Amino acid sequence: MTDKAAIFERRRQQKLSPGDEIRAQLKQIEASLAQMKTINRDRVIELLEGLDHVHDLMTRFDDLPLQAETARFVAVQHAVERRAASLLRVLGGTQSLEAERERRSPEPSQRWWYLDQIVEEKRKTLLRQVGISVAVATAITLALTGVYKAFFEPDEATKQTVRHSLQANDLIYQGELPAALEEVEAALLYSPEDLELLVLKSVLLEQLDEPDKAEAAAEQARAASPNEEQFLIERGFAYLDLQQPESALADAESVLAINPESVEGYFILGISHDYLEDYASALEALEKASTLAEEQGKDTLMATIRVRTAEILQKQSYVVPTVIPD
Repeated sequence: MTDKAAIFERRRQQKLSPGDEIRAQLKQIEASLAQMKTINRDRVIELLEGLDHVHDLMTRFDDLPLQAETARFVAVQHAVERRAASLLRVLGGTQSLEAERERRSPEPSQRWWYLDQIVEEKRKTLLRQVGISVAVATAITLALTGVYKAFFEPDEATKQTVRHSLQANDLIYQGELPAALEEVEAALLYSPEDLELLVLKSVLLEQLDEPDKAEAAAEQARAASPNEEQFLIERGFAYLDLQQPESALADAESVLAINPESVEGYFILGISHDYLEDYASALEALEKASTLAEEQGKDTLMATIRVRTAEILQKQSYVVPTVIPD
């Protein structure tokens, strides 16, 4: 009996069609993605293996009319990629995922086993969005080295703060949160009143399930902040960096309750909705942010808002509707 015939026979005995099995597996994956706040490493592995199972079934039975199931599968893969950083963190970071990948040798098309590469691609895209060009930056640095050293070179404390902060950001994108926290704490040794670092420390501790330490760090950040609005803005951005759009959304709403004309509040609100795949709400918030940025002369932020708006419009045009069976 061929593999395909054996699978059909097993399903016949269980009264499951290939479509039934695919739908059941997709439902389980969707349920896991809906519980990201409580998901653990074992469930992430089950989720990825479930995607393998759906992929295998759809490949084996590509002659069946599975258009609705294909649409759901595409939507689920998109949702996994949107949560790549969080899933990678729960798995234990890049090294842990590489070990799992080595055991399975997935095809490049099985993108869910390459979360680390997805995160890195997002990081590079983000750098391009904010206008960072390594080549240009290098050329400018070389051209101005003499002037910089003579007049503008920062002191050692500033250098070390920047160095550790950049390393922390890289580790966050890789899902290595404990190591990122170590770098943040190292940076704080040189700049103990830095608001952004104190906020990031608090959010990292929160994600690492250290609520008491997280609250203490948050209080330090509040003390270093000029006001509650600025604290919430900084924390909203930190939540976005850690792929926590629900928490960022709550902070954005709090910001706008304090200051309804906050460009940053609407920007965080829009990006949070984008992460949650509510593109209509994201575009509405970013349109408001763009109008306020223009009125307030925040040209750099306005340019970033326009880039993100264009990207969301492009994603919106490619959204595949998800069909949920009865």
